[in-house]
Amino acid sequence: MELRCGITKKGFFFTLLVFIFFFLVLISVTTWNRVQEQEDQNIVIDVRVSKMNEFSNMVREDAIRMTHIIGLNALKSAANYVANNNKAWPYLNNSNCLLGSCIYELMYNASIEGNGTFIDRKGIVKNFSNSSYMGALIFRNWDQQMIQLANSSNFNANLSRDNIGIFQSDPWSVQIGYNLYLNVSDKASDTVSRSEIMPVLVAIPLTNYTVGD
Repeated sequence: MELRCGITKKGFFFTLLVFIFFFLVLISVTTWNRVQEQEDQNIVIDVRVSKMNEFSNMVREDAIRMTHIIGLNALKSAANYVANNNKAWPYLNNSNCLLGSCIYELMYNASIEGNGTFIDRKGIVKNFSNSSYMGALIFRNWDQQMIQLANSSNFNANLSRDNIGIFQSDPWSVQIGYNLYLNVSDKASDTVSRSEIMPVLVAIPLTNYTVGD
């Protein structure tokens, strides 16, 4: 009877040891898997952050380039508008329009005071969206292109501007400046996002182009 009891106790302890061993193995495997998953997730996050940084740098560089191109077209278009408009003098004297809102409106929307067309001296209707003026190179289109580019990388992006200034710094050039706000977030991860203010300032020469048709 005592022998059987001893065997039973040994069996119980052996079973308990086996159970504890497998329990520890299970914990170890589970912990390793979690650590591995976290490491994999960190790698993915690092890749996404790097991709987001590349996108942000691209936006900054392209904003400067496009501001120069769009600004030059806007100055040419505004000059043609004033030269051909039958109310030229009020526009020439309206510094708020020519040095601020009208130029930026052309740059953003290819319009002046909400009008996308004007009539030249010959009575012909001219469209600011024509390739001879602004064409498709406007900020509104560029913003959409940047948003679509972000979408292709599975990012949400938002662009806005403020502190817009357009002024003649010297007789030979006009400076255009603003703050570009960029907000980017990863559609796949709430932890990956970026908000940035990008100061943009370009100088556009007033030489080597003609005014009027």
